[in-house]
Amino acid sequence: MTLASGFLLGRITNEFSPPNSNLWDVLQGTFSVANRPTNFLSWLSVILLAGVPLSYRFLKKLHKQKQYAKLFATILQRHKSRAITPFNGLSWDDDLSLQTCPELHRGWVASEIKVQHDTTRFSMPEKYKQAYKEYFNKFHEEKRFFNDGIKFMLTRNPASFLDSPTLSLNTRETLYSQIQFYKDNIAILTPERNELIRKAVDGYVEFPHSLCMHIVVVTSDDKVVTTKRSAKVSYYPNTWSCTAEEQLAPQDFEKGGGSLISKWAGRLLSEEFGLNAEDYNDGNVRILSAFLESDILNISLCAHVVLDIPASELNQRLLILPRPDYEFSEWAFLTHDEVLNELFRPTKAYHPSSGYRMLMALIRKYGEPTVVEKILNQTK
Repeated sequence: MTLASGFLLGRITNEFSPPNSNLWDVLQGTFSVANRPTNFLSWLSVILLAGVPLSYRFLKKLHKQKQYAKLFATILQRHKSRAITPFNGLSWDDDLSLQTCPELHRGWVASEIKVQHDTTRFSMPEKYKQAYKEYFNKFHEEKRFFNDGIKFMLTRNPASFLDSPTLSLNTRETLYSQIQFYKDNIAILTPERNELIRKAVDGYVEFPHSLCMHIVVVTSDDKVVTTKRSAKVSYYPNTWSCTAEEQLAPQDFEKGGGSLISKWAGRLLSEEFGLNAEDYNDGNVRILSAFLESDILNISLCAHVVLDIPASELNQRLLILPRPDYEFSEWAFLTHDEVLNELFRPTKAYHPSSGYRMLMALIRKYGEPTVVEKILNQTK
């Protein structure tokens, strides 16, 4: 830079030395290569003086992005359960992403998700049939297998790419008792569980589970809703959640207006919060990822929705209006900075996937570089 600027200054000074020189003469003498081919050195000096600062800024930005990626990977690895250490993917505690939206800060809208349903039901592998039969009979009353309802599972690891953004979900039926058998008997066996996880990561899901939507609800004034699960629920009673969960149900497949995702999310918001279609824009319901709850061998969708009503109004509705479901007994509204604090310094006992959902909500809100900066400030 010093050599180029010195050379160019010298050339201009030299061209000014003849008497009666004007600016046009100086420019011609310095840069015209028609009669003086060596003037290409003047052009080279200009290119260096303009290009080096621009290149520096670009390389600095690129280096910074690489540093962010490296720091983010380090932070995630630190908070990854040992059980899923061998498997790649964005993760938090026991939750491992099988497929994240290529544009994670945006997410998939309902119209970008295609569901292909296989009408054949999951069949218990031969090697487990006798153990499953004994388990079913032993816990028939305790686990209420007399209400052995239909659930829905994925059969493949969903795929989506930037040049083909549609998310495809392949589903089939399974039974509640089959899911419980795998949760209580297979998920606790490390070799068998790891083999099933490996196959799921590679593409094919061979274990029964109940496909569930784990949704983060944000009010119009940018408050994240957290809820305390009722003492009556079967899974993780009295823990706090960010925000709610709802299993895919047969009625979501029924014909009618809207996609399956829209009907599924709408049912969740109606049953759990008493909300209707006027309280949120369906386009603001986004699916951020499909992820594996590795400790219980379950697969869920991480969803996010921004409501059209503020926290104060939602609070009043929850206090006064009746709700079809009462799966949570308390609720609280957090800023995103408070969510970040809860992620690293939790003040309450949380549903196991809440940490994963908090992380995804923060990425959705800020984008990865800003999330890394905020996390580094938290961990100092």
